[in-house]
Amino acid sequence: MSSFMDVNGCADLHLLDMLSPTERKRQGYIHELIVTEENYANDLQLVTEIFHKPLLECELLTEKEVAMIFVNWKELIMCNIKLLKALRVRKKMSGDRMPVKMIGDILTNQLPHMQPYIRFCSCQLNGATLIQQKTDDSPEIKDFLKRLAMDPRCKGMPLSSFLLKPMQRVTRYPLIIKNTLENTPESHPDHSHLKAALEKAEELCSQVNEGVREKENSDRLEWIQAHVQCEGLSEQLVFNSVTNCLGPRKFLHSGKLFKAKSSKELYGFLFNDFLLLTQVTKPLGWSGSDKVFSSKTHLQYRMYKTPIFLNEVLVKLPTDPSGDEPLFHISHIDRVYTLRAESINERTAWVQKIKAASRTLHRDGEEEEREGVSSSLSESHRDRSADGQHRGGNRAQTLSLSR
Repeated sequence: MSSFMDVNGCADLHLLDMLSPTERKRQGYIHELIVTEENYANDLQLVTEIFHKPLLECELLTEKEVAMIFVNWKELIMCNIKLLKALRVRKKMSGDRMPVKMIGDILTNQLPHMQPYIRFCSCQLNGATLIQQKTDDSPEIKDFLKRLAMDPRCKGMPLSSFLLKPMQRVTRYPLIIKNTLENTPESHPDHSHLKAALEKAEELCSQVNEGVREKENSDRLEWIQAHVQCEGLSEQLVFNSVTNCLGPRKFLHSGKLFKAKSSKELYGFLFNDFLLLTQVTKPLGWSGSDKVFSSKTHLQYRMYKTPIFLNEVLVKLPTDPSGDEPLFHISHIDRVYTLRAESINERTAWVQKIKAASRTLHRDGEEEEREGVSSSLSESHRDRSADGQHRGGNRAQTLSLSR
């Protein structure tokens, strides 16, 4: 925590001496919030001047690529200008060298308007990956970015470090607010406001984290769509789509699997509604270093078996699970697949994730069925019969691949 006595504009020494130790700490955290917000707002503006504008003008990157890197940077600046302006006005109203009485109300009001951070943080990893690719592939771009970062205002930090700052700032708000709240007595008029502000800050962090997870999931599903060939199905398998009763499809796990008897190498992709077993089709000149989900990979996968839907599976460990080989069994309708994972830990991951997804699918399917039964009770016998058929249709739908 920075001391409240360190910079100009803070309370006079004799005024600080009159404050209780708790209030002194409280003022220190308020001071930290204001000073770090000033510094952060300056960093946002620096990025626009030092990196964003020159990259748009240099023609080394396309407009689309520059947009991928900076996303909605201007919106972030607008968010923080509003917050900083409110903090400055409050500081001025308190008196230049007087303690700040209230801060929680400003934060409670401003934090809900920081939704642009969800979008930026969700896309930040893609932007960082693009910068890495471009600097790896083009010495010209690498040198250009290096020259831009030599501006003394950057203090030796590259663009990639500045692009991490929004996420770092969002995660810092709950910490500063929590510290301020802990040093604010319950009888203080700011206490209830700070409590509300902490809830808003934590909610923003949760929304940002969820946005990052959703974007990563969507990117992986799109990667699978581009790299997995699913020929011979009655309808196209759209990976990045809505399932029939679980909401958006989620990727859960992937990895090498081997058929126990033949040792045939497979590659499994597990989603929240089905397991897809594939075979790797290695291209000519394949080096063996290609990684799954890498944008540079040349690997392709071919569907080995039609999707194994998780509302019809039973996963079992062998009768002696302590054996040397990490085997497990998947019973699907009238077939049993005996598979070997790459390790005991991998087997545990596969078994636990398949079981959990299967349970969720069964639970949500039953809830949907119960809702159907409940709504049909008030209808005529004919309508109930039709509703029963409709529910039967719903069950069949859970086996379809996309909506």
